[in-house]
Amino acid sequence: MFLAIPTLAVPALSTLRPVLTGHNRPPAPVVGDVAEGRRLLRGVGAGVAALALHWGGQQDTAVALVTGVVGLALLAVTDPGLLPAGTLRLARGLPSMIALRGLFGATFFGAELYLPLLLTSERGVRPAHAGLALTVASIAWAFGSWLRGRSEARWDDGRVFRVGAAALALGIGAVALAVVPAVPVVATILGWGLAGFGMGLVYPTTSLLTLRLSPPERFGVNSAALQVNEAICIAVALAAAGPVFAALVTDSPRTAFLTVLALPVLLALVAGWAGPRVHPPAEARPGAPEAPRRP
Repeated sequence: MFLAIPTLAVPALSTLRPVLTGHNRPPAPVVGDVAEGRRLLRGVGAGVAALALHWGGQQDTAVALVTGVVGLALLAVTDPGLLPAGTLRLARGLPSMIALRGLFGATFFGAELYLPLLLTSERGVRPAHAGLALTVASIAWAFGSWLRGRSEARWDDGRVFRVGAAALALGIGAVALAVVPAVPVVATILGWGLAGFGMGLVYPTTSLLTLRLSPPERFGVNSAALQVNEAICIAVALAAAGPVFAALVTDSPRTAFLTVLALPVLLALVAGWAGPRVHPPAEARPGAPEAPRRP
């Protein structure tokens, strides 16, 4: 699959070249060496924290706990400086947009990690057939993105996020039902396809809306914040679920799977609640009347 990437990237680059060569690049903002150095240090620190969480999530419970605390403490120091102010408290506008990308990423990939294992270990499905669920979700993701692209100017962004979050929650719920032998495996596969469709709706919306809410000179910074927050949220979600699953799976595999799938469902519900917060405050929208100034 990955060997196909260079084959597709070369013709894609040839189609983009005329657009890029004719693009008028805005002047780069003047940033002091001290500010650049601090941002670089924060980026390195966030990367080290994500690696610590990833490594710790694969260790024994005690080591995982210590490593997780250290990683989260390092993130608490470095992460806020890499994200727009108000991201962690879901402030309206761009901060909520950046936060939503992380919530959706942690929701989808936090559940997908356990799906093949659940189907093979609990339902006796062959690995090739378990991979069919991932294929269905990929196709549904592509369809959702196509549908979102054709309706970009007609659908409210906040409503799109709520629909996508509902699709994710229902899809993960269908995955959780796989622990019940009476539930057909095909229901889980189709349910995970619903989750992929939800991601297809919300994922391109986060990218487009981030650019729409950013001034041109902040396109690169805010796009980077979008990617950074997604990677960190996924790392934190997986690091939190891994030790819990390891601690429960020996005594009760069913309880272990239901527990680690409950976290993505909760994140999907939070994302659905926060969806409408991507709209900036009324006074910050273009064309809004200026608020009266106090003397």
